[in-house]
Amino acid sequence: MSTVLLGACSQSSPTTVDLSLLDGSQVDAGIVDAQVDAQVSDILPDAGVEPISFTSDAICNASGWCWEHPQPQGNTLLDFWEGPNGSLFAVGVGGTVLRYKGLGWSRLETGSKARLHGVWGSSPSDVFVVGGDYYAAKDRATVLRYDGTRWEKMSTASDAALFDVWGSSSDDIWAVGSEILHYDGVAWRSESDGPSLLRGVWGSSTDDVFAVGAMGAIWHYDGVSWQAMESPVKVNLQAIWGSGSDDVFAVGQLGTIVHYDGSRWSHQESHVAQSLVAIGGRSSSQVAAIGEDGVFVIYDGARWARAPRLPEEGTIRSYALCMREGGDVVASQNHRLAHFDGDGWRVAEGGFRYLVDVWGSSPDDVYAVAGYSTTSQALMLHYDGSTWQEMLWADSPDFVAIWGLSAKSIFALTSSTVEIYDGSTWRSEDLPIQGAHDIWGSSASDLFVVGSAGAITHYDGTVWVSMTSPTTRSLEAVWGSSPTDVWAVGAGGVILHYDGSAWLLDPALGGTRTHEAVWTSGPDDVWVAGYERILHYDGSTWSETLIPNVDTIEAIWGRSPNDVYALSQNGNAIHYDGSSWVVEPTLAGSDLYGLWGESDGDLIAVGGNESIMRRSR
Repeated sequence: MSTVLLGACSQSSPTTVDLSLLDGSQVDAGIVDAQVDAQVSDILPDAGVEPISFTSDAICNASGWCWEHPQPQGNTLLDFWEGPNGSLFAVGVGGTVLRYKGLGWSRLETGSKARLHGVWGSSPSDVFVVGGDYYAAKDRATVLRYDGTRWEKMSTASDAALFDVWGSSSDDIWAVGSEILHYDGVAWRSESDGPSLLRGVWGSSTDDVFAVGAMGAIWHYDGVSWQAMESPVKVNLQAIWGSGSDDVFAVGQLGTIVHYDGSRWSHQESHVAQSLVAIGGRSSSQVAAIGEDGVFVIYDGARWARAPRLPEEGTIRSYALCMREGGDVVASQNHRLAHFDGDGWRVAEGGFRYLVDVWGSSPDDVYAVAGYSTTSQALMLHYDGSTWQEMLWADSPDFVAIWGLSAKSIFALTSSTVEIYDGSTWRSEDLPIQGAHDIWGSSASDLFVVGSAGAITHYDGTVWVSMTSPTTRSLEAVWGSSPTDVWAVGAGGVILHYDGSAWLLDPALGGTRTHEAVWTSGPDDVWVAGYERILHYDGSTWSETLIPNVDTIEAIWGRSPNDVYALSQNGNAIHYDGSSWVVEPTLAGSDLYGLWGESDGDLIAVGGNESIMRRSR
């Protein structure tokens, strides 16, 4: 079962699977959608539509972190809204709001890190955005308003997570989710708890508003109250759009499309079995919807037909769609923008894998490696001072770490091998352990690799030899300051130290939480990080700093004992200035895993969606 987040010029939601229709019949889940059977040019514009740009000005935040890869940014996008004159807004995770004005994308600073699901505006200078975390215990609801200059966080008197927003004017706006909320120009009020979780809302006027959601729920507002409508399906409906009060479409799981003609809702044949998760249009005969596996269907006023799929790679977990004024379609797959101009899809750079580690010999010679993929090719990205280029290893396990001594001495680790670069070619060596996790060395003839079940192996420049380990706990990270000062940390709060002759278990402060990262500048300056805490060793004693609300810390690195950075899974950086740790938000709305920097220069952080951010000194 997959979770899909969606949008369609203002719809977004997760989905679960129910194979049945209301009449008890079963959707054929074995339909193969390999054929394009649409006369695309009859519905969408011919080639020649001005292509939407995927570039942007430097997208940075107040902390100095800037997107470097992919372009224009790497956060998952969940919805679009188009204003007059082609102005386009996109919203997504991590408080992301992007604006397109015809030349490129820019980021609007919202001051929020919330997951933003829906966007609608009465004008480009009066825009409403809703979101929140449905699974959070509190503070789930987020409503933001943009006046053309700044963002205001609005009070809702509700903690309901919100998934979509639509309005007829700036003082008549509806937001739906685990409740139905209404804004009358003065305040937001709860109108109904709703019969179920609602995912999409759309209306033709102040007294004609529709909302759809779980188990085929369809509700209608007539200007006085919300009432349930008879639905022809009981699968989850994910998005809704219409051209008028008697021409409304909703899409959902397993290719479901239902249509309202002003009197009743009826089921329409989509010719695809994949869940449809976003819909938009310009008229009753110009409608498009997209869904899982990149399926793309279009409607000419009489029937739905298959059109060219969005190109895909790996697992796509979100989609959004907007049919623009000219009839061309803008979509997103996770973070990646796509544009359909009537001939085919153009897709922005970037993939969907997780970058798990990064290392460089200089700011213009940096390597990032990917893990957690489902493909048969391991991925490495290399920055040469101007662009990031893909390097692929066929039939290779995913990378788990990378570390180096110089531009001509680099070691990229997989679970069972190490790939060694000498400045011109890569060669592979097998390791005597399985489940390797991290690598560090003082020289090319003094390398340490740690991994599962307490495994430690050492390279002397000629052979790899397994070392005696005092633990069977999984070791997640290794770092040192010299051949006689090496630290390894891992599961169950384990901390090991190597003094040049043997590995010894350090009791530190105890505890059972996994330690994910370690960095040291010397024997009297050791930093260990894990879930919401960072430990420090000054050469004689350990001390602990709790860092709440940053989740698990995955990486730690410093320029000096008084200038240390750490990265957390929820996309934050934390900086130590010699006296205290301060949270420093990055631009990432998802997990960060790898960190590298120069002793007197840039920092580079990597994470999900092949995201790479740089913070200049």
